[in-house]
Amino acid sequence: MTIQTSNFDYAASDSAHHFHPVCNPAELKVQPGMQIVRGEGCYLFDADGNRYFDAIAGLASVPIGYSNPELAEVAAEQLRTLPYYHSFFHMANQPSAKLAARLAAITPAGIDNFFFGATGSDAVETAVKIAWQYWQTLGQPKKRIVLAREHAYHGNTIFASSLTGIGHYHHGFGIVPDAQAHVRAPYALHEPEGQNPAFGHIAAQWLEERIAVMGSENIAAFIGEPVQGTGGGIYPPADYWPKIREICNRHDILLIADEVMTGFGRLGHWFGQQHFGFIADLMTMSKGLTSSYLPMSATGVHDRVMSVLVKSGEYFVHGFTCSAHPTCAALALANLDIFERDNLVERVRDDIGPHFQRGLRAAFGLHQAVAEVRGGGLMLGVELNRARFAGAPDADPNDLAAPIVIAMLQRGFIMRSTGSTLMISPPLIVTHAEADTFIAALRLAVDEFDAAHASAPEPLHG
Repeated sequence: MTIQTSNFDYAASDSAHHFHPVCNPAELKVQPGMQIVRGEGCYLFDADGNRYFDAIAGLASVPIGYSNPELAEVAAEQLRTLPYYHSFFHMANQPSAKLAARLAAITPAGIDNFFFGATGSDAVETAVKIAWQYWQTLGQPKKRIVLAREHAYHGNTIFASSLTGIGHYHHGFGIVPDAQAHVRAPYALHEPEGQNPAFGHIAAQWLEERIAVMGSENIAAFIGEPVQGTGGGIYPPADYWPKIREICNRHDILLIADEVMTGFGRLGHWFGQQHFGFIADLMTMSKGLTSSYLPMSATGVHDRVMSVLVKSGEYFVHGFTCSAHPTCAALALANLDIFERDNLVERVRDDIGPHFQRGLRAAFGLHQAVAEVRGGGLMLGVELNRARFAGAPDADPNDLAAPIVIAMLQRGFIMRSTGSTLMISPPLIVTHAEADTFIAALRLAVDEFDAAHASAPEPLHG
């Protein structure tokens, strides 16, 4: 069948044939997806010519913004030279070799080896397999359990889904994670001890308690996002992660940092580990590695883990067709060049990050509809005051912030929500003026929502 593109009905085809990720298939059969046809900088354009400011950078995954011509040129040149070859056994390509060295220079000290994949989910699966082989090699095959946290998101493959601590990623598939393997998250706003100055250590102690129940001799690793993104932008106290690192050391448990969302400048450091002052045994990354222009992920392996695998002489029988894809690697290198040339990490830390945070706190810090403004760098959240809207007949407590996302879309701003939290993670190139315009629009949308739905007068501030 020949498809004529000049009069092709893309919306109808999308509705009839495209099975979207994370969707309601019935809704999409009735209402086709919004057709995005172009991106430029921080903006997206739909098929009708409408322009939208992307306040979530795709899925917190386009840090350098859309349609950078330098990346397009590098990818095209690599496609002309060596578009693809596998990296199984002893095969290698130059872009991936150079990228591994480049990552060793910017990741925390001692993380010097990198396994390449395509998505954050497969990076998590790779990290788990490395942890399992590590303990098998050391003669401790009982160490199989991987602990995670409530509200965690670690991907959509089967095992990564079981590590995820958000129920709607499980229910439709009959995935039943071991409830004991999910530790309470450091979600200060919703914990009785949340305002205690020692809350970081209190929350870390929940891991210690779970280890006591399950036995350290059975636990291979603990995995966590430095800041929990999809679960609500849960930002831990400064002393939480160093304490988690100490607990894992004491119990001989590997620590996996899931940096898929927090990596590549999102928090004002190359990685969340540097932001919070700890070093994991294994780390995952994707999204910002290529600014999502092409799919690529990496799993970083600390020397103390890699040395055991090397010394054993055993095969690591794991890999993907597109592992260490040369075109993706070449593009990643060009992406990192832009980060360094334009000082994007430092800009988030010293300039646009603080500016954005000040603007949000000025707009919402004392707003009756808002319980908390939280986050760091350009990974931010505005959580609505659930008590204020309790009992409102048209305010869904499980999806409280969704109407504001819709209202913002109608104003020309793309956002995302999780429960009662509005998620904000714009491209790192966002300007002060763009930030101010967005915050002003969000304030109006929250004001309108509050006027229409508020049922309780008392504010709750975190």
